Order: sequence, then structure tokens, then C-alpha cells
Amino acid sequence: MLHDPPGPPHLSVVRSGPDARSRPRLAPCAAGCAHPAHHRPGCADPCCDGCLPRPAAHGVLCAGCHARLAHALRDLPAVVRDRAGRTDPSRALDVYDAVAVWVRDALELYPAPTARPARLDAPLPAPARGPVTWRHRPLGVDDLELAGALSDAVRDLCGWLDRHLPWVEAQPWSARLAAELADLVDP
Repeated sequence: MLHDPPGPPHLSVVRSGPDARSRPRLAPCAAGCAHPAHHRPGCADPCCDGCLPRPAAHGVLCAGCHARLAHALRDLPAVVRDRAGRTDPSRALDVYDAVAVWVRDALELYPAPTARPARLDAPLPAPARGPVTWRHRPLGVDDLELAGALSDAVRDLCGWLDRHLPWVEAQPWSARLAAELADLVDP
């Protein structure tokens, strides 16, 4: 099923009173972000840390969620290289799998034919010696080769998302994507 990117997704018409004129206003961030220490009119909760929603300035995301997603797309290849070079490289495979699932899902929804990232379904090199992971990929002496291949694959996948970022940010699931990728960068 293909979804067309909506017109301007960040604009909605609001009325300030029953006879007031309509004026465009930015819709709130899909992630539910709020301005700290800023309150909606009539907020009387003394424990409220801020309930005024942040406006969606990038598709359905606020500027903070947009920055978090952009930083995650930039930093994930280095995170994968770092994790794959450590004693538990299966965590790097988890990052690759998570990003690959998001890219596969986005490719199914993308409204126009587009090239698939080359390393989306490419086999990763398997070293000849070492213990076998839960995925049956031997790890050991040549972990650096696997780390490089995983890092390159994640760089390609993140690059595809980055090239299509305006469309991605207009999708209703972009808030979940931003949160999940940011969690992968800083677990």
C-alpha cells in the first residue's frame, strides 16, 4: 500500500473562539513533545513541567525530534563499527537489523519507484573461525571485517533514509523511527 505524502502536514486550521476568524497554526509534534516550563492556557497543575506542545516544524516532527533523527542517521555507522569491534558483536547485528526493518517498511510505503539500498539484503561476510552467534554467523579472528561490512551496510541504509528525510518526516510513524534510532545510538 502506497501513501502519498500529505500536502502541508504541519498546518491545521484552529479557531480561537466561536466567531473568530480561522488562522493557520503549526500542529503539535507527533512525538508529543512539550516546551519545558510553558503551559497551555488554563493549566493549573502545580506539578506540570510544561504542557504547551512543540510545533511540528519538519513534517510531523518538532525541531528537537528532527535533530535527534538527523544525528542518529549520522552516528549509527560509527556506533555499529564500535559495537562490532567489541566482545559482543551481536549488538551491532541488532542495530543493522533494526535499521534494515525501517528501510524495508519505508520502501513499501514510498510513493514513487526508488532504488533499493545496495546493502539492504546483501550477505555479510562471515569469518572462518570463532564462536557462533545466535544468528549462526561465526565471529572471532576477523571481527574487523564484519565490523566494517556492518558499518558500511548501516551507512547505506541511513543514507537512504537521509536522502528521503522530508518524506520520512511527513509520515505518522516518523516519531517512532526517531525515538528508536536515537535509542540505538545512546542505549
